Amino acid sequence: IISEDGYVLTNNHVVNSSSSSSYYELGKANKITVSLYNDDTEYEAEIVGTDEQTDLAVIKIDKDGLTAAELGDSSSVKVGEFCMAIGNPLGLGSTVTDGIISAVNREVTDEEGNSYTAIQTNAAINSGNSGGALVNSQGQVIGINTLKISGDGVEGVGFAGTDYDTFLTNLTNQKISYAKFDSDYVAGYKENKTDFETVMQDVTELFGLQAPQGTTETTNQADSKDEHPEGEEGGTLVMTDYEYQKLQAAYEETMSRTGEEEEFGQEEYVLYGSYEPLTVTITHILNNKSGIDFSSYAHTGLPVEVFAMGVGQEQFGGYYDNTDIYNKMAAITGVQ
Repeated sequence: IISEDGYVLTNNHVVNSSSSSSYYELGKANKITVSLYNDDTEYEAEIVGTDEQTDLAVIKIDKDGLTAAELGDSSSVKVGEFCMAIGNPLGLGSTVTDGIISAVNREVTDEEGNSYTAIQTNAAINSGNSGGALVNSQGQVIGINTLKISGDGVEGVGFAGTDYDTFLTNLTNQKISYAKFDSDYVAGYKENKTDFETVMQDVTELFGLQAPQGTTETTNQADSKDEHPEGEEGGTLVMTDYEYQKLQAAYEETMSRTGEEEEFGQEEYVLYGSYEPLTVTITHILNNKSGIDFSSYAHTGLPVEVFAMGVGQEQFGGYYDNTDIYNKMAAITGVQ
């Protein structure tokens, strides 16, 4: 638990795994529940952000007043220090094992081919420990239990990832820049009653998205999700007819919102959350051009993948992953 209002840090492979050998035996989870110590309630969680490369994820439950873990400095950990691994190995809830730090700054590659920096420990880590904390003698989190080496003759070789600081910082910064763009820049369109033609000129200038050329015949969603036209000279990204029509519809819906407390339908809430439809749709299209599926979104309007690998920086005008998009939004709104 990383905040008193229900944010939880775990492993990406716990909530989203493509491995056929995964202990969790799942693809993208369609439901996630969280159980708390000394609490019989099962809390349903939503995915806030994931990163396949570092095997980290943040989820959120609807619960306040929680005690957040203290995140320690994993870079100061020394070989030989005492540590404890906490988790649910083989379904045995709230299990604690102890050991020492066997090595630091290990470059580890998992079964999916992802490489990251980890702490090595001889504290027992088994299937089900994933996402649990590796803590020091002060109870501070110094790693996220991620994987172990197993096999005949192998004993006491477990690993805890240490990239959580960078992951959490990037996720927080993205949410700040996204919310700022939504509340300041897009809100300015509403206040000034800006027409769609002017908005479209801004979208092209700021993000490189360009209206489709020629016919505007409707393209269905299934087809459009597989279309990734090459960026033109200057980094412009030509939208499909379907994307252009969705952007125009989002503009019209944004302009019609009153700004007062509104009762949204379930479908609208799932798609937009509390953000303006135009903000969400611009981000959806940019991420689609980077090869991220439309289904990869939480109801907050933020993409689930934080560092999802796009189809290529050169091909799509520089929008290689979500970080580039949110950095652009931060620059537009002056967020430092």
